[in-house]
Amino acid sequence: MNHPRSFTTAFAAKFSLFMCLFAFSAQAQQFPIRQSGAPNADAPRTEPGGLELIVQVTDIKHEEGQVLIAVFNQEIGFPKEINKAFVSAKASPTQPVAKFKDLPPGSYAVVVIHDRNRNGEIDKNFVGMPTEPVGLSNYSSIGFSNPPKFQKASFTMRQSGSLKVKLLSL
Repeated sequence: MNHPRSFTTAFAAKFSLFMCLFAFSAQAQQFPIRQSGAPNADAPRTEPGGLELIVQVTDIKHEEGQVLIAVFNQEIGFPKEINKAFVSAKASPTQPVAKFKDLPPGSYAVVVIHDRNRNGEIDKNFVGMPTEPVGLSNYSSIGFSNPPKFQKASFTMRQSGSLKVKLLSL
């Protein structure tokens, strides 16, 4: 026999997970991809610093489609509104690397989507969870207890560097 408190706790955990995934995938998003190094005109700017970020995507299990890589320098739009990213690029699943040049020093967070059917959207199931693999900087897992947050995904760039982002299937 379950204790009423354990039912409430289990319900709260499931509801929190649902809300987290809903927030991540509430709307189908089109990905207007700009060439690497072509910043989003609406993203906040600082003085050019000439830094280079190389993003390598790991754990790709399928070769079809395209890999969409977005670099955010603000919380607005993160992680689901790729069109609000500072810069973004496409990469091949067989060579999943993107190089972003002329980034100013600052805080950034990376979002990666393996768009397997090349429709430019995050495909979702009936409850709104992504059905295509996604990845975020500084995340090894995503779920109800670990929702995507800019603060957690962000890192500070003071010099050029590289980053690996693991794709996760939810």
